[in-house]
Amino acid sequence: MGFALNEQTPRNAGRCFEKRPMVRGSLFHSQPSTFRHPRGGNLADVEQLLGPLDRLVEAGKSVIVVEHHQAVMVHADRIIDLGPDAGHDGGRVVFEGTPADLVKARSTLTGKHLAAYVKA
Repeated sequence: MGFALNEQTPRNAGRCFEKRPMVRGSLFHSQPSTFRHPRGGNLADVEQLLGPLDRLVEAGKSVIVVEHHQAVMVHADRIIDLGPDAGHDGGRVVFEGTPADLVKARSTLTGKHLAAYVKA
């Protein structure tokens, strides 16, 4: 991805793309799809992001991503959905499981949007 794990990364349109080591062998990304485009990036950009993340997982690393882009969420092994809303009305775990389970349950706002995205 072009940065060392402990290196500060560039700011894009006032939003910080963070890559921080958490524990040995893990990596935290905060909204990586906004790195190139502050409005969430297009699908081609997201696909370029997913390849390196997949290679990290294949190498035995843990990758934790905080993301709102549905293509990234669908690609995840597990989702932890915080809610039920934003700000003071959020912050509680409202779902934990696979993307397919979240789509099937449609029990959260994220689940409903993800189901619409995959047209389930």
